[in-house]
Amino acid sequence: MNILVTLDFPPLQGGIQRFLHDIVVHRYSTNDIVLVGAKKAKQQQQYKYPCPVIYVSNFMSIVNKKYSILSLFFKLKRIVSVKHTCQTVMCGNVFAACAAFPLRVFFGQPYSVYVYGTELLPLQKKMSIKAALLRNVLARATTIISISDYTTSLVKKILPNACVQKQTPKIAFENYLFAKEGEDKREYGNSKLFQILSVGRLVDHKGHEHLLHAVAALPATITWSLVIAGNGPKLQFLRSMAFRYKIQKKVEFRTTLTDDELSAAYHESSVFVFPSVSQGGTEGFGIVLLEAMAHNVPVIASDIGAVREVLDNGRCGMIVPPKESASLCNAICRFAADPVLCRSYSSAASQWVREKYAWK
Repeated sequence: MNILVTLDFPPLQGGIQRFLHDIVVHRYSTNDIVLVGAKKAKQQQQYKYPCPVIYVSNFMSIVNKKYSILSLFFKLKRIVSVKHTCQTVMCGNVFAACAAFPLRVFFGQPYSVYVYGTELLPLQKKMSIKAALLRNVLARATTIISISDYTTSLVKKILPNACVQKQTPKIAFENYLFAKEGEDKREYGNSKLFQILSVGRLVDHKGHEHLLHAVAALPATITWSLVIAGNGPKLQFLRSMAFRYKIQKKVEFRTTLTDDELSAAYHESSVFVFPSVSQGGTEGFGIVLLEAMAHNVPVIASDIGAVREVLDNGRCGMIVPPKESASLCNAICRFAADPVLCRSYSSAASQWVREKYAWK
């Protein structure tokens, strides 16, 4: 029996939510349980899961879902005491593992923790009480499961002797690929509208402001548009940037997209841009890179975190220095002017994701 304890799960959207959702869909069975710490206990189910998904909350969790950890602990304790067949509790991140930590200390119940990247950076602060507590939670884990070699390196900086296993995100390839292998009919080149797509939460480390700098500098010979799919605290700032550069008619912010609408956005795009920076976070993987590659969209991405690892050291996508808008602009220009280059990158990427990152 598997028990997943998490604070990140649909209907919330994001890379971690997608990662855990896919694990449950592809690896869990009717005997397993998912416990989700949420702002509200009643959640609208968007998907069908092979096992029960139980949302847990309390009067404080409406303020912040992390306040549901105490309720998660009591719910988990009751389940473990009844279901004696549970060998290891799987924790969706280090914060969710705080619910399993007391069971380990007082009752010897083992747990494992998924780690991603950004949440590990504050744990390197030696003088922080919060960091010390979370380091102890990680140290007590039977296994730490990282999503990339890069994330593993972050864990080793904090806990050199930790037992770490790598489990990369994967995608259900058939859900993303519009054209069969070798039959992609996507047209590239600047004779038509060159549509640029970027997907990610609108926060500092996603680097969207550098993307806006880059597209504002594109030459008039390129007929382009930009779709930024995502929402977050920087939405108004980015909109004001687009107005300031007088490109607001070419830039569209799509803050709410269904899975089908997002797939359509990939399918309509000429290039996918992943402009992340190290300010306020890092990229432990980048599931959206897999989605773009599966849709045969050529990729431009910042050289940060695990990006090189995901893009096979640049064979499956053009890698540019982070924060360098001029380099990003030049990369977009190269793709816009060279359909053969687009096809070369997208073909290599499609095969790479099919072989390495597809659910079997």
